[in-house]
Amino acid sequence: MENELVSTTSFEQVASLFEFFTYGFGLILCAFTVIFALITLDEKKKNHPTLY
Repeated sequence: MENELVSTTSFEQVASLFEFFTYGFGLILCAFTVIFALITLDEKKKNHPTLY
């Protein structure tokens, strides 16, 4: 019985860690996408100042 409890607890810990890393990776990906978009817009402004 104790072995089952330990395995369930460790599995829950791994699952929560996996959720945390997935959430964090998604946030980082969103941040990089926004930064990349801003840099691209800045480059377009520099290359074509008449458009803005």
